[in-house]
Amino acid sequence: MCTLLSLERPEIRIEAVDGLYKAAAYFRDNPFLVRAGAIGSIRGVIGEDAALGACAERVVRFVIDMVREDTLQEDELASEPDHVHAWKKNGVKEYVNHGLLGPEARN
Repeated sequence: MCTLLSLERPEIRIEAVDGLYKAAAYFRDNPFLVRAGAIGSIRGVIGEDAALGACAERVVRFVIDMVREDTLQEDELASEPDHVHAWKKNGVKEYVNHGLLGPEARN
């Protein structure tokens, strides 16, 4: 998935604490993800492989949610000019209806 999104693979840090494992992923090259810090953080897992798998699953969910948010924001921005045009058209119509502008302003 990282390759598909042009992200570097994260560094996954795993540590044993009292016989249980904790893990978290860290991205180093993407400023947004660097600021996010530990991603997919998990604690209290039995087994190193289980901790790695649980962390990786959380990282995948995080990245999917991030892409989903970005896509929604892009869709909103793409539709913004339509909203501005509609607002302008309705505003001019109201000004004309109240006699504040002449009918030629509708063009």
